[in-house]
Amino acid sequence: MATIAIKAGERQRIIRKFSGSIVATYQFSAEPVNSTDTLSGTVEVKGSRWLFSKPVETQSLQRQNSVHKGMWDTFYSVYVVPDVDVDISFAGSHLAPRWMYITIAVFILMLAVGLFIITTS
Repeated sequence: MATIAIKAGERQRIIRKFSGSIVATYQFSAEPVNSTDTLSGTVEVKGSRWLFSKPVETQSLQRQNSVHKGMWDTFYSVYVVPDVDVDISFAGSHLAPRWMYITIAVFILMLAVGLFIITTS
């Protein structure tokens, strides 16, 4: 499991993705380096609608965090700005259900077969 150390007040990118159609939910945890510190800070999610940027979404930094990347988030980054020194650990990502990708693949296959039939007639 990958871990990133971030100092208090430092803005650090923890996720950077470039893709057009992969839907995913990324999960990560934050733990204060000093166990007596109270965890606080912000999570900034920067996405895009294809090539056009969307407004930055912010949420409070929690011990367990989850951020969602939509289908049209071509440029996608997540930044953490903690108020205390923290260690960020990644739990992984949850990709969209397989049925969505199977449906897209079937549609493309049907389109290709249709075009082949039209062009050979």
